[in-house]
Amino acid sequence: MSQQMISKQDIINVLNDMINEKNKTSIRQLIDKLVTLDDEEVRQELDRNNISTIEDVRKHFQDRLPKKCKLSDLDVVNTYFHFTDENSLMSINQNGLISNIGKHSDGIDEKASIFFSSGMISTLQGTNTWIKWLMHRMYGEKNQFGIYNGLEEEERNLKYHEWGKAFLSKEYLVDNMRKEKAFELSYHSLKEKIFLTVDLKPEVDFSSDDIDYNKKNALDQKERGNIKPYLYMKEMYGEYSDVNSIVMDKWNMHTYFDAKIEPERIMQVTDSNGRTDMLHILMEMYDRCKVYGDIKLDILDDFMFYAKQKEQLFTEKLGLESWEEQQDTAFLDKIESDQKVQERMMIERQNAQKNVQNR
Repeated sequence: MSQQMISKQDIINVLNDMINEKNKTSIRQLIDKLVTLDDEEVRQELDRNNISTIEDVRKHFQDRLPKKCKLSDLDVVNTYFHFTDENSLMSINQNGLISNIGKHSDGIDEKASIFFSSGMISTLQGTNTWIKWLMHRMYGEKNQFGIYNGLEEEERNLKYHEWGKAFLSKEYLVDNMRKEKAFELSYHSLKEKIFLTVDLKPEVDFSSDDIDYNKKNALDQKERGNIKPYLYMKEMYGEYSDVNSIVMDKWNMHTYFDAKIEPERIMQVTDSNGRTDMLHILMEMYDRCKVYGDIKLDILDDFMFYAKQKEQLFTEKLGLESWEEQQDTAFLDKIESDQKVQERMMIERQNAQKNVQNR
């Protein structure tokens, strides 16, 4: 078949033929990107990559799929994990991980780097902190998810004060209403994120004694008489962190500034069933690590109970082996229509956000 005869639908058909349990997330991303291109843009892509036959199409996309590894094959202690949005995977597979200052770290981190955690227990501790950070963004002065939209300024300020008191006193840990809203948002967010393992060398890619600039900022302000940022940081970082040292903890490490991790040093993690979303990998990681005893996860324990119940509910309601299987069914049913694929993605994201704000 000549290049001029290769259509967008031909390429979609090739990608559909390539779908299996291990690569379905990556294939979805490729198809979702493809459906946004018009015929001229598809032709330009074919030209740019010297694709002239269907076999060329197959080889081109096969080369772009990420390498995978099972969590069960990884060492509990000596593995470095990086998490990122699912839609970044194709770019990472082509270009590697490139240092940047995260959108929530601007003004705190001084230079661009790549964040990671060292070992599975530290990764769970980092997730524990992430959920607390998310709750603070929801209920604190950031009001990131619009919880207090529509309130008068005086009432909003009262809500901020109530949250600050609940957070610093640990009352939020037994506030089921606040936790349920945060857990629902966390659940959907983690379904759209992935885990990567990164092959890093101490003193080559990073130093274990490097600085956590968030801790440094809080400790500097404490020394100047403003103790509030330190108290918030202490609660958020948890008992597993050394909050009186500026040295980074194992759950919150970063590379040297302006580092790059090449694609050949990166693998995508799956759970034992081949699922690639961060939620299911964390659930397996949690079960594997809990045998080591109490690892001080003051909010992640509750979230894991919530997530497992939610997964069980979907299984019973749908009569399928997993919620992931239901997603596959919906995806394959709609793949023939480019417009329906885009609409499905948009509606799922909108519904997830509405559920959080309207509960």
